[in-house]
Amino acid sequence: MPRSRVYLLLSIAVGLLTFAFYVGLEASMRPYALDGIYFQQWTSETMMQTLAIEDLRRAPIESLWYLHMQPPLLDTIRAIVAHFANASEGIALVREVDQRLYLVWALAAAMLATAMFRWLARLTNTTIAFLATLLFMIHPGVISYATLLDGTFLSAVCIFLTYFELWKLRRDPNRSILPLTFLFLALALLRTLFQWPALIVFAASLILMKVPRRSIVVYLTICGVVLGSYLVKQYAMFGTTSSFGWRGLNMCRSIGSSERYDMGTYHAAIHSLPLGTTEEEKNAPAALSRRIKSTGTPNFNHLSFLSLNREMVDYCAERVRQLSLRELLEAYRLNSQIYFSPSSHYVTPNEIVVRLPWREGYDKLFSTPFLPAALGVALLLAIRYVRSDSITRYVGLILPGVYIFAVSVLGERGENMRLKFLLEPLFYLFIIFTLYRTFAAMVGPRIFSLNRWKR
Repeated sequence: MPRSRVYLLLSIAVGLLTFAFYVGLEASMRPYALDGIYFQQWTSETMMQTLAIEDLRRAPIESLWYLHMQPPLLDTIRAIVAHFANASEGIALVREVDQRLYLVWALAAAMLATAMFRWLARLTNTTIAFLATLLFMIHPGVISYATLLDGTFLSAVCIFLTYFELWKLRRDPNRSILPLTFLFLALALLRTLFQWPALIVFAASLILMKVPRRSIVVYLTICGVVLGSYLVKQYAMFGTTSSFGWRGLNMCRSIGSSERYDMGTYHAAIHSLPLGTTEEEKNAPAALSRRIKSTGTPNFNHLSFLSLNREMVDYCAERVRQLSLRELLEAYRLNSQIYFSPSSHYVTPNEIVVRLPWREGYDKLFSTPFLPAALGVALLLAIRYVRSDSITRYVGLILPGVYIFAVSVLGERGENMRLKFLLEPLFYLFIIFTLYRTFAAMVGPRIFSLNRWKR
């Protein structure tokens, strides 16, 4: 059988095996699930960034149009799933939608595993790629976020796929730019991290990797038109080009300034509104006028949060300016310390993860001091193989990752380990490949063939 056929069949097998593992693991752990469904205490309805599922089912287009708290892709997925649900409202609808979302997240895990295997197979060999991929997919952090019904896991998968395309472009700058373009748009519609600043960062990356000017123009044109239209719409409707509603709150958290605004006061803000429906609420669509969602969680997309969010941004920007450089550096040092804590140690315990016998070992490997040390050693080893005429291309390749890391440390405190997971699959792949190449150089090509799957 031709190698390309084996490569394809193994890729499919890895994806199917991963999907079966996640579905089977969730089924076996169902007796421990909260309400017989949830592996952590939050439903998708409880999340700050999501709209009420009833509004998404009854008026999906209108609700998504008036969404100002977050980009619309996560709620678009929820709206599609809700459209095919049997229940029509309330907790029953939330539960049915969330049960199906677990399957969607399991499919995303299969995509991540398939992409990781294909990438590692090109960098190493099929045996190492197969084993390394399966070892990563049982990582407690992966399992934790694959069973957390927010956009973290989907973002990590999209980032990994995007980087796979960047790597291909570094090797062949003349390949089509369209896969990267559409993946970037998916990221931009999923997380505010990937809006206009990221558009510039990725453009700089393509320039440094010497991608042809025509391809860069195509990328900028398509992404600029789509993302620009969306941001213009946001500004015209809500007076802001950002769709990250509580960014001011995160700014305050990142510097440890909670004397005026914290998560508790933000949650309580909806209860300070006048009793009864106001005139402004009467004229607003449900996505902006609903105060409480079916799970009892505030609707943070309520129109009152627009002014509160602007107030928080102004206040927290002023607080940042008041701090000395030493105070800022100390604040960001604390953030980076949280960043390199185990990714499975998220705010809410996961009923699957707490029962994994291998959790402690993985947590040690994917946290301080091992992970940053391993990344540092891998980087030093990798530098040895970089030719002087390829330096700018490699700088272009790592630039988006540096941007993601910087925002994850500078813009948050408390959930930095969750943001670390956005890059954790890439950290893992980089360490595995660098160790493989180092050992291959030591023991010779007969055992380790670097070009086995080269195309």
